[in-house]
Amino acid sequence: MLYQKAILLAPGNMYLQFDYARMLFNTGKYEKAEPWFRKYHAYDPSNKETSFFLDEIGYNTGKFTDTLEMVRRLKNQGKT
Repeated sequence: MLYQKAILLAPGNMYLQFDYARMLFNTGKYEKAEPWFRKYHAYDPSNKETSFFLDEIGYNTGKFTDTLEMVRRLKNQGKT
């Protein structure tokens, strides 16, 4: 697979990893996409698109606890 080869050549390219996760998500491979989105989320926790994808994965895989936790974090992100 081209994405996997590209990631091996540029392991620090987080945008490439995010695109790979999005491709997995768009092809219904939620379980494979989740760890890539989590890795990107750790890199950029303020990225709302990553949070959206993780929420959708939680919904589509029945991991509602993870989704609720993510919603709580997003809700509190704007508060200081």
